[in-house]
Formats: sequence, structure tokens, C-alpha cells
Amino acid sequence: MIKVITNPDKGFVKEVRKKIKENNGHCACAISFNDSNICMCQEFKEQIKNGIAGECHCQLYIAVEE
Repeated sequence: MIKVITNPDKGFVKEVRKKIKENNGHCACAISFNDSNICMCQEFKEQIKNGIAGECHCQLYIAVEE
């Protein structure tokens, strides 16, 4: 089973969330803006759905095995 946690680096999280806000909800690392990269991005949601542990692209969220 996969559990999603926020990156433990609080300073990093603050900066990423600031960038997401500036991007109107889109991923902090997005180059172009579309529905698939609204945070939490579609690619990370698929990763979770498939039971794959790891980080999202911007490293805000981490999928861990429980």
C-alpha cells in the first residue's frame, strides 16, 4: 500500500508551494500549463495508483510504501 507524505524539508515545501501559487495551481516545475500538471499532477497520481513509491517531479510529495 502506498502512502503520500509531504517532503520533510519545510523550507523547500514553502518555496515549492509559493511557486505553485504563482503558477495558478500548476506544478512548480511545469514548463507549460495544462490540466495534467495541476498539482498533484496526473503523472504522480498514476504512479500512486500503480503502487510505485517515489517522488513527484517537483519533489513536494513522496509516495512511500506502508
